[in-house]
Amino acid sequence: MADGGTSCGARCQTENPFSDHSITCSPAQLLGPWLLDAIPANKPVLVVAEGLTPYLRAADGAAMLRRIIGHLPGGEMIFDGWSRAGIWLLQRYPPVKASGAELDWSIDDPHELEKAVPGLVFDCEWSADADEIKRYYPPLYWQWMQVLFRITPIRRLGRGLRYPLRVSALRRRLTSSRRASRRVHGSSRRSIRGSGSR
Repeated sequence: MADGGTSCGARCQTENPFSDHSITCSPAQLLGPWLLDAIPANKPVLVVAEGLTPYLRAADGAAMLRRIIGHLPGGEMIFDGWSRAGIWLLQRYPPVKASGAELDWSIDDPHELEKAVPGLVFDCEWSADADEIKRYYPPLYWQWMQVLFRITPIRRLGRGLRYPLRVSALRRRLTSSRRASRRVHGSSRRSIRGSGSR
């Protein structure tokens, strides 16, 4: 269970109400303008990005999320987030180091993205699956992991994050703001014309 959210590992793994339309793309395609071309813009979408975020620049990742939200009427995003310490360790993991990849995007506080990407609402985070650890690792390892996962900085080295999209409410606020802005500008123009006619 994480600070500011509830445990949701099992729920995220089993629920998929958006299973009628699935698209898979490479990391390079994620930053291109064609990313959303084949995704319907008239129904909710489940966005799953596993093993992606560390390889993106923070600015590129936030821009990608904003672009996705601007296209969708609603849905959910599920992806893994690594803390600054997690990125440091992952960068030194032999396969990553051998690939020459430079990791960048760290997410220490899941609520940071709510500010950077309006429309995202942090729901919960989860770490390793307990049943999987019990199945594939010795009991001593499982007991040790139970102790370590009680420590928030260690639990947040790498974990899954879930964000429902509050796009409809965001669009209503933006529409209302634009209408108010148009009314203010319209009043200003009328005042200017009225002053000039005197």
